[in-house]
Amino acid sequence: MDMAWLSSHIGNALDPAADEKFRSVVQMLNQAMTLKRRVVESLRPSLLDHFGLPVALRSHLDENCSRAGLEYVATLPEETLDLAPASQLALFRVAQEVLAGVLTRGKAKHIELVIEVEGEGYSMLIGDDGAGIDPAMQRSLVGMRHRICSAGGTLDAESLPDGQGNRIRVYVPRSPAG
Repeated sequence: MDMAWLSSHIGNALDPAADEKFRSVVQMLNQAMTLKRRVVESLRPSLLDHFGLPVALRSHLDENCSRAGLEYVATLPEETLDLAPASQLALFRVAQEVLAGVLTRGKAKHIELVIEVEGEGYSMLIGDDGAGIDPAMQRSLVGMRHRICSAGGTLDAESLPDGQGNRIRVYVPRSPAG
């Protein structure tokens, strides 16, 4: 806004080289703002807050899998989950990180994501048919476990033999208010 104000007050007072530099700075600021919005949306999607975890996950899978030519099956509850916002974000971030790993390795053709009621909470299973757990995925699992443990849950990872992919199982308890 300050740059727009400055632009309206400077008018044509700048020489052509300075005017070009000024316009370049304005363009750079606009690009930085766009990037900031994308990063914020990636970290905490507004769909998660407005429509809940199932809608946010479907949207994320649709967007990323279609772009990568990856087929997916999602079995998700239609209703909003009885989970604290922090737990929903933790589940979303785990799914996001697992999918990013699958896309990075590029060997999977299919991914499956299932969320269902399990006892006093919810379980989430993410499986793929690609490469097993590599060192980069091992490092990512540390952060994912920490995130899920802070929500009172557990995360187990399994690398299947003969390059049959990975299975990540997550459990989080329902919110205490539920």
